[in-house]
Amino acid sequence: MPVSPDTDNLYIGKGALYFTPDGGSEEHMGNAVSIEVGSEIEELEHFSSLSGVRSKDLVVVLSQSYTFTVQLEELTRQNVQRKLLGSTPALNTAGNYEFGIGASTKITGALRFAGANTYGNKFNIDCPNVQIRPGGTGIQLISNEFGVVELVIEALYSEANGNFGTVEILESETPSS
Repeated sequence: MPVSPDTDNLYIGKGALYFTPDGGSEEHMGNAVSIEVGSEIEELEHFSSLSGVRSKDLVVVLSQSYTFTVQLEELTRQNVQRKLLGSTPALNTAGNYEFGIGASTKITGALRFAGANTYGNKFNIDCPNVQIRPGGTGIQLISNEFGVVELVIEALYSEANGNFGTVEILESETPSS
C-alpha cells in the first residue's frame, strides 16, 4: 500500500453481504445499496481539582459498540421477515411463503462482508455474533423508486474471540492513472 498522501489509497466500496442465522446456513442478503459500519464509545472523564484549573487526567472507556446499517434493495422473504421481526417463513396451503409479523423479538447469527471493489483496498469482515433489528423507515409498499429494506445489525462481543469480529485488508495493487 502506498504511503499517505497518495490517491492510490482512495476507495470505492463494493462487496457482498452474507448472514448465517443461528442454526441455519449462510445466505446472500442480495444487492446492498449501502453498508455503513459505525462505532460508539462511551467514556467517563476524570478531572483533577488539585490546582486552580481543573485538568483532565484520566479517560476510562465504559462501553463500546459496533453497528452495521444496511440498505438492501432485494425484498426477499428473508429480508422482509428480518425487517418485520417475523417468524420463520413457511409455505402456506396456497404454496406461498408467509410469516407472522412481530413474532420474533430478536434475530441472531453471524455476518460476513466480502469486499469486491475494483479500486482501492478490499475489506473482508467477519462478525460471528450479531443481532438484527429493523432500521430506518418502513417498507414503501407504493413508490416510484426501487424498494429498500433497512436493517441495523449489531456486532456483539464474543468472549471466546475477545472481540466483536475481524477485518481482513487485502491491499490494492491499483496503479496510478
